[in-house]
Amino acid sequence: MPQQQWSMEESLCLLSIIEEGGDWIKSVGGNLVMADPANWNVVAEKIPNATDSHSGSTPKSEDSGSSGNSNGSVNGGNDDMSLDNSPEIPDIRGEGERSSGSNSSLPEKSLVELDVPSVTPSIECGLIRAGYKLQSSCPPPAVRPLDALREKRAREDSEEHECRMKLLRKQSELCNLEIELVRQKIEAHSKAEEKVSELHQLKRTVAEWKRKLLEHETAERTLRVRHAEEEHKLRIAALQPQPTGLQ
Repeated sequence: MPQQQWSMEESLCLLSIIEEGGDWIKSVGGNLVMADPANWNVVAEKIPNATDSHSGSTPKSEDSGSSGNSNGSVNGGNDDMSLDNSPEIPDIRGEGERSSGSNSSLPEKSLVELDVPSVTPSIECGLIRAGYKLQSSCPPPAVRPLDALREKRAREDSEEHECRMKLLRKQSELCNLEIELVRQKIEAHSKAEEKVSELHQLKRTVAEWKRKLLEHETAERTLRVRHAEEEHKLRIAALQPQPTGLQ
């Protein structure tokens, strides 16, 4: 399986990180190898002294103040990054098994301080999986103003939408109450009209009974007068002398 290579920016970034570690090789390279992304194991190894691995060679050093440090090479696909007399880059793909050779005995991994803000996730992940303790001296990335503004607007839009939904529900309940009130008013008015109609009918019935009673009383009074007149005539006739047969 071919190795995935770093870009120039990632390589230089990692070199800047390693150089801050204190006892790393201050040169381009440093035995940097990118393993298979699906199986991260080691992305950086500290190179031992050149005399231990390559006796008789004359390593180049970019920092005159650091003794015993030698140059490495970057597996980044750039021929310009390779330097002469660089130690062999070990194969660290797979389960982290290193190829046998002069670089098999490497010192223990030490603390790596991340001072470069442009550290990519791939470099950070690789160092962590390799067992290095990472200590960042940079402040945590703050939320960008645009993202914060978008989040605030989204939260405000959500709250506004919720308030509108509550208002719509309240308006719906109010409309239902108004409809119920109108229905009750119509029902009450209809019942009132029925009661008024019944009252008018009762009044008409009472008036009719009163009229009939008056007619009955008038007829009874007329009959009494007629009976009185007839009785009076009979009395007058009884008082008159009766004619005799002798005369």
